[in-house]
Amino acid sequence: MNFLSSVFRFLFAIVFLGFLCLSNFNQVLYAQTTSSADLSSLISEIEIKGTSDLESSQILFLIESQVGEPLSRKAVRRDIHSIYQMKLFEDVQAEVKLQDFEESGAKGYLLRFVVKERPRLSEVKLVGVMLVERTEIEEKMTLVKYDPFDQEKIAVNEQIILEYYRSEGYSGVRVKSKVEAVESSLEAEGKKFRVVFEMEEKPRVYLSDIYISGTKFYSELDIKRYILSSEIDCVAWANQSGLFREEMINQDLSLITQHYLKNGFIKVFIEKPDVTLIHNPDYSRVDVRLNITEGDQYYSGKISVSGDILGEKEKLMEGLLLEEGEIYNPFLQNRDRSGISEIYHERGYAFVRVVPETKVHKETKTVDVTYRILKGEKAYIGRLEIAGNIETRDHVIRREFELQEEELFNGKKLRLSQENLNRLGFFQSGVILERSPRDQEDNLLDIMARLKEAQTGTFQAQVGYSDFSGFSGGVTLSKGNLLGSGRILRLSAQFAEQSVQQKFDITLIDPRLFDSQVSGSIFAS
Repeated sequence: MNFLSSVFRFLFAIVFLGFLCLSNFNQVLYAQTTSSADLSSLISEIEIKGTSDLESSQILFLIESQVGEPLSRKAVRRDIHSIYQMKLFEDVQAEVKLQDFEESGAKGYLLRFVVKERPRLSEVKLVGVMLVERTEIEEKMTLVKYDPFDQEKIAVNEQIILEYYRSEGYSGVRVKSKVEAVESSLEAEGKKFRVVFEMEEKPRVYLSDIYISGTKFYSELDIKRYILSSEIDCVAWANQSGLFREEMINQDLSLITQHYLKNGFIKVFIEKPDVTLIHNPDYSRVDVRLNITEGDQYYSGKISVSGDILGEKEKLMEGLLLEEGEIYNPFLQNRDRSGISEIYHERGYAFVRVVPETKVHKETKTVDVTYRILKGEKAYIGRLEIAGNIETRDHVIRREFELQEEELFNGKKLRLSQENLNRLGFFQSGVILERSPRDQEDNLLDIMARLKEAQTGTFQAQVGYSDFSGFSGGVTLSKGNLLGSGRILRLSAQFAEQSVQQKFDITLIDPRLFDSQVSGSIFAS
């Protein structure tokens, strides 16, 4: 017990000291600044009225208006919208009242949000579930008991149930929902509702055969290599192969079309699938017939660029993937368009347009392609904005930007900035940098970093035993992005029953020491 107490005291002391060292005093400075300000136009108090199941602090955390800040009608309107978007309330209103403070003689506004809560669901019921596991449906549903009544959410869950049945091969199932009022003996409970989902189940549907007709260049076997759907076989009962899924047939049509287009068949046409349903007592089966008109195979003709050309025309064309005399591929054409755009983006032309103009020659079975370039004006960086960071400090994110405000736009630097943010490991994958031109200032481009913070803490523990040392073990705590500073703190403790010495280690790593490219670390043992 003495050892465990020592470990906990050690960990607590380290965390507390780290907090004191790394915390900033913005809130204190802000309080000093606003204390001497004119309170006549500031918000002195914010109230939330009408909530019973929700803490007022959850709404206060969400809204833009804050105590000590100027009252703004636009901000209040946005706050009403944000509260309503919580989908917990039927009605949201705002009231403003001027308050006098006799002691100081100052005045301030009381901002009160009056809300009316939506009725709660007393029950979510599934009726008619026989062919699938009820728990599987319930795990996928987003509507549960005690949720606020939301007709849109009910419709979404109806579709969730339907999609689950289809994924299991029950494509003929029907799902209906109904809402029933529930009377309560307690007036304080208010109005409540029950949602009932009724299932009309049908047997599984299997894909027995796929027939392909009309092809000349490719055989039926060639086409089947590129599709996802599989026909029923002798082990379908075990691995659910051969289940008919309508959405998969639609994907197959897209895959077949893409295959033909990549190989120069620009006029390929696939008729609407002919689906024949055959009912059996235990299961139903489907035959699908696809009729394909391939058309002729086309090759690339003359490839050129026109319009606003920077530098030598030949050098610009060197990097093109589409080549004269090769099989015409519209997907390579799209990649060429993106590649040319990137070249211009790196030179500041953020609004460049590259328009592929094609000319089809039926006689020679060739396609001429001209990339017409409209470079537009050079763009400069306006504001660099951040959205979604709750813990991470702004400067930790901003230092990863390769671009700076008022600098000439550069597409390569924008891409590197996005890679830098994703590489930090502080955010969920897929940090997005959005570009938006300023109103009435077409040469300025604002950059918005939209991100969602990820879990950055880890805990590891190990315990062992040996005849020599008895019981032994260790604990390791690691916290990345400590207090939103971007630093990494690691604490470890190791002990052995027969050893008088216990080992404690602490490591603090700053990957960007003083916001530079140099990393630094402190180690104590």
